[in-house]
Amino acid sequence: MAKPIMCVLITLLVFLNCTDNPTGPTSGILVTLPEKNEVWKSWLNSFLMEWEPTESDSVKIELLNGTELLGCISGWTENDGSYTRTEYLMCCEESGTEYRIKITDNLGKTGLSETFTIDNDLDVFSPEDGSIWYRCGSQYIVEWTPSCAMFVWINLLKNDTHIANLAFIYQANGCFVFNDSLPDSLGTGSGYTIQVVDFNGFEGNSGSFSIEDSSPGPHGI
Repeated sequence: MAKPIMCVLITLLVFLNCTDNPTGPTSGILVTLPEKNEVWKSWLNSFLMEWEPTESDSVKIELLNGTELLGCISGWTENDGSYTRTEYLMCCEESGTEYRIKITDNLGKTGLSETFTIDNDLDVFSPEDGSIWYRCGSQYIVEWTPSCAMFVWINLLKNDTHIANLAFIYQANGCFVFNDSLPDSLGTGSGYTIQVVDFNGFEGNSGSFSIEDSSPGPHGI
């Protein structure tokens, strides 16, 4: 009877050695970046990860959402304590606050980062909430933080419903100036927003603004 018991114990030890604890950082590899509550904008193309190097010569880097493995940030790369991903993150279908980086060296040691946030929404900061676009105005400005995509669509929404495409442009500096008067078909009133959608599918909305027929003074946004 001793032999089967010994086999069971050996099998259990092997299973435990191959199973990672996803509930917090491990003691095998100390992952120092990303820090707890750090925010990654998935539409950018620069994500820095740092860890304390081990005696092995290479590591692989993976992304988890909670306990779910989403995919590789990098295949085997040099174990020098730092890696920067220079591509956007398309594996993240939704924004969230429970993301972690998992690092595994080629000797089997692993480590988990603290939890951090991945935000998929583009930052559109003009027009601002409560601002007014006047139909007869000669200039309307849309501003956003550029993503790593080359092109974006600029859409006009009312009460979250798409009503017009204003432009499809190269987003060099995150600014679009619309110089034509707004057509009568767009109507007037409140509840308008600008939606910016980049060529990789990431999007973001401005604050809610109004469209009115005429300005009481010099045009402004």
